[in-house]
Amino acid sequence: GSGTAVGGAGGGAIRLDIRNWLQLNGVIAANGSDGPTASIPGGAGSGGSIWVTAFNLTGSGYFQAAGGMGGNGSDDAGGGGGGRIAVYFNHSSLDLTTSSTAGGSGVASAQRGEVGTLIFVDVNSSNAWIGAGMLFNGSETSTDGSFKTTSASPFLFGNLTALQRALI
Repeated sequence: GSGTAVGGAGGGAIRLDIRNWLQLNGVIAANGSDGPTASIPGGAGSGGSIWVTAFNLTGSGYFQAAGGMGGNGSDDAGGGGGGRIAVYFNHSSLDLTTSSTAGGSGVASAQRGEVGTLIFVDVNSSNAWIGAGMLFNGSETSTDGSFKTTSASPFLFGNLTALQRALI
């Protein structure tokens, strides 16, 4: 293509509130689209949002809210940032390590998109599993995309497990 391109579309939002079983044997995805190819390419779309509550979570599938890849052209375009995934359940046999909020790759010297946020919470035990982009912030305001609380409502987890190189 030629000319200046707009950026890729974002991944949108998915909200599922399931009273009984979610058997996930495929993918629930809210991925950003790739940036278009043009002489001055557009950046990629960011991953979207997936918010799920389910009593029972089973299957062999996964959730994905990845950023798209930057567009290609005479200039380099950056990748889209990863999205957000939050899943709350009472019982789960799903492999929680396969879901992803990866940032999209940039073209040549352009930056890769930052990883998004991912959290799974077992509401019975208060156990939580977090992905690499998850940050905890105890202040009243948050402009960095972190999971926010105040001192009046601290983070209380039975166990906290870091997935995918997450830092705690």
